[in-house]
Amino acid sequence: MALLIRLAHLWLLQGSPLSSVLMGDARRYHEWASQVAKGDWLGQESFYQAPLYPYFIGAVYSIFGIEQATVRIAQAILGATSCVFLAMAGRRFFSPKTGLLAGGLFAVYAPAIFFDGILQKTSLSSFLTCGVLALIASLAHRPRRPWVWAGLGFVLGALVLVRENALVLFALMPIWLALGWGTLSRWNRLGWGACLLLGLAVVLFPVALRNRLVGGEWHLTTSQFGPNFYIGNSTYSNGRYMPLRQDRGDPAFERIDATELAEKAEGRSLTPSEVSAFWTKVALDDIQSDWPRWFALMGRKWFLTWNATEIIDTEGIYAHSDASWILRCGLFVWHFGVLAPLGFLGIALAWTSWRRQGMLLLFIGAYAASVSLFYVFARYRFPLVPPLILLAAAGVLRLPGLVRRRPDARLALGLAGLLGMAVWTNWPGEPHDLMRSNTHYMLAINLERDGGQAEAIEREFELAEH
Repeated sequence: MALLIRLAHLWLLQGSPLSSVLMGDARRYHEWASQVAKGDWLGQESFYQAPLYPYFIGAVYSIFGIEQATVRIAQAILGATSCVFLAMAGRRFFSPKTGLLAGGLFAVYAPAIFFDGILQKTSLSSFLTCGVLALIASLAHRPRRPWVWAGLGFVLGALVLVRENALVLFALMPIWLALGWGTLSRWNRLGWGACLLLGLAVVLFPVALRNRLVGGEWHLTTSQFGPNFYIGNSTYSNGRYMPLRQDRGDPAFERIDATELAEKAEGRSLTPSEVSAFWTKVALDDIQSDWPRWFALMGRKWFLTWNATEIIDTEGIYAHSDASWILRCGLFVWHFGVLAPLGFLGIALAWTSWRRQGMLLLFIGAYAASVSLFYVFARYRFPLVPPLILLAAAGVLRLPGLVRRRPDARLALGLAGLLGMAVWTNWPGEPHDLMRSNTHYMLAINLERDGGQAEAIEREFELAEH
């Protein structure tokens, strides 16, 4: 079902420039992947953007030719497989019924369908996130399998190469081991942790070594921490992406602008790590100079992270929904503003133990905090969706039984949390029409860059103004 829905969505977009014109990061990923497909696997400098997704596209291009359609179909398959992984996780965390419901809910979740249909790394990060959850659920059920801990480390390492802030999940593992298996031997827990670290190192060490050999410096993944931290926390930050130079939001300018501005301020040439350190220091200075402003900013970013609005990067779900009734229907009945409250209902109603579900809570809290630490896009917060769907499915299945029995404090807490979260999450945030207009504006700009027809360009500019 999940695969058919995604393929049907791709079919509905046929004939729309949204299905053929590459914008923002998608254009950069396509160009990078094309170089990989032509044999340039090593590259020329340290990674500035997370590398796994362009290499994934490059592998697809190497096998099937440089065609966007093959990537979109491959991502539809990834999306369908993600539903299977999530069903497996739900079965282990809660029950077989929960697993089936969670997989079904993810299959029809509109943002998941949208991201599987565009050239953005969210589809791959979703696939890996669901894989991580399936392995965690398996270990929560049967932990005495060192090879599974190593496999979890490997998949988690791959996720870090797509979403760098996923490294926070590795930092949570000692907490989960302590809270979930505190009664077991310390040596058992240390052994499992060592296997986890080994799996992670198998993925990340070659990337760090490659950065050292090509760029001359050790970088675990990329060298863009500093600029991203500055964009999300400087005096000028508003919680969303803002380019370092006005009207230079294209990914092609990000590394260049970060380097040139830092070198101008320092009066000398800088290495990638020095550029990152420069922007980190400037951001920290801005934070220290006005703590109340920064706390207010963090509050705004926390709100945006949990708000129902799908904040766009260069293209968003609202413009795509105009061309796809599948997305329109999904956005009407099953969106983040429905998911998040149901997820919190599940926390209250379906929780049994730290060993069984503890990592879900740690995942959600820590990952949401890591998103808020920088700046907010819908695609950045998307890894929150799979664990929330697991909890939502468990809560929905648990609710009827609790209602039939004598109401208790757990039910009251769950319903109060559901109501409060529903109001807060659906509180008016960024206007949807603005998201739609931005997509059409970027589409017009990129059509113009590609030499598109004048009528199509004019039509997109007109749509951007409405």
